[in-house]
Amino acid sequence: MLFFIKFIHTLNEFFFMFYVFIFKNNKYDIYYTIYFCLIFIHWLLLNNECILSYIEKKLVDENYVLGDNPYSHLLMEEIPLSILITNHLLKLYNIIIVVFRNKKNYFIIIVLTIIFIYQSYNYLNKYSLL
Repeated sequence: MLFFIKFIHTLNEFFFMFYVFIFKNNKYDIYYTIYFCLIFIHWLLLNNECILSYIEKKLVDENYVLGDNPYSHLLMEEIPLSILITNHLLKLYNIIIVVFRNKKNYFIIIVLTIIFIYQSYNYLNKYSLL
């Protein structure tokens, strides 16, 4: 079960890292934005914790309490910091590209700008840069 959750989490990470490289035009940007928005909302509802990370932590430690350590990810513990930072930068880059190629879609611009600010703040917190 833990392997399956890590696999789904990894696929999700790759999707957000490489979306603009896979989809060169803005045909699917609205779906990308809605998906990102749903993830953003679930982070807010789960005390900054991803549901997949929470399930991973709960499988490893049944006493884990939601929100106790939201910036710790079992999937990411084995990955060097430089790759994690590259991962986050690629995700932020994707947001910027999607915003710029949708100059007339205010929903996409507003939602992804809010998510960009929130993500940036979280990354700065995660790496103790604030």
